[in-house]
Amino acid sequence: MPRYIKKNTTEDLRKFLADFIQKNEEIADSIESALVSLEECIGTSKLMKDLSKFDFYYENVLLEEHTKKTAEDVRSYFYDDFSLMGFQTVEDRTFYGVLAGSDYGLPLYFILYQDDKNTLRGYIPSKGNVLNPHSKMPFGEDEDMDEKFAKEHGFSTVWEMDEKGFAFLNKEQLIEDICKRLYVK
Repeated sequence: MPRYIKKNTTEDLRKFLADFIQKNEEIADSIESALVSLEECIGTSKLMKDLSKFDFYYENVLLEEHTKKTAEDVRSYFYDDFSLMGFQTVEDRTFYGVLAGSDYGLPLYFILYQDDKNTLRGYIPSKGNVLNPHSKMPFGEDEDMDEKFAKEHGFSTVWEMDEKGFAFLNKEQLIEDICKRLYVK
């Protein structure tokens, strides 16, 4: 079933997210704190459902402003080139890109967007993301399932895949997945 994304500018989405934070000012003062406290925020039932499709944690939330401060760490440890953070517009779809995860697993990429009914929604692309299809969790969260995936792809471990240049996040596949799933309305 298709999902609809409102045709927005970056400024429109920035204002929409700021209004969401203001409605929840007693609980959250930023996107990061709102994500950590989703269950307590007003107007997040659809967002919570959207982000529950896969099992991951909000222990570490990396936003655009964080990656600017820790860009070297993110590049050297996770991804050589990953520029889908923060406000993005791709093929008339304006969204906010986020990385989140635990201390053990690789950070999962997902987006926040405004749907055609002015509701805050989220989408986790399955193609090009760090998701192990066996566990429905980011790589690093379930060693047995990670090893199974690695062996199916000719490696002994997920970490060997990383050492040999396996692309855990693939920008082109993520964009393709987002564009196929979200229709502009």
